[in-house]
Amino acid sequence: GVLYTVRYFTDQPENVTPIDARVRERLWYAFRRANISFPFPQREIRVETVQAGDRERARDDKLAARRRSLAQVDLFASLPQDALDLLAGLTQTRRFAAGEFILHQGDRGSELFLIEHGKVSIRVGAAPGQEVAQLGKGQCFGEMSLMTGAARAAHVRAVEDVAALVVDKAAFQQVLHLQPELAERISQLLASRQEQLSAQASKQSGVVQIEDKSQAILSKIKEFFAI
Repeated sequence: GVLYTVRYFTDQPENVTPIDARVRERLWYAFRRANISFPFPQREIRVETVQAGDRERARDDKLAARRRSLAQVDLFASLPQDALDLLAGLTQTRRFAAGEFILHQGDRGSELFLIEHGKVSIRVGAAPGQEVAQLGKGQCFGEMSLMTGAARAAHVRAVEDVAALVVDKAAFQQVLHLQPELAERISQLLASRQEQLSAQASKQSGVVQIEDKSQAILSKIKEFFAI
């Protein structure tokens, strides 16, 4: 067997029972994300009637659903079918408990998260930060970190239980090596997004600024992915 010991501290001893339950819940989510099963003693009995090809159809349906979700993200909308198929097969789903921090501002990272269900709070400033937006099903966060390895620009906290499709650098690197010209289109999209945010703040925008930012982002993408 395996014995895990976790120690935590609280200044609310009168609430130790619900606090202990939340700690155990967070541990369950963390173990599941890490693909670690709980050790014996346990018993698991499964009774299945499987027709020939059922497993393959279930796998294909799962990949098709992931492909449709990815195709709705503007960052991936221009990917050809074979690239979307490849990316769908390389993604994974991670689950987070309500109230759990998914990302912390300033952390390094190279993953994009596409929300399959649930809601997250985008927060800036010293943790826990000030909420500036909420995102829900079909929306994503972490694009710049995926493409350039940039530090996280905000905290992201689950408002309710969340399942997110995760695209990491290793997966997208395979797509870019097949379609290196995608780097330029993506850099233009990211630059346009940045300029829109800047314009909202300063009430100014321009083609020159977007082109300059696009070239700067493209250089970072090429360096990050070695293309």
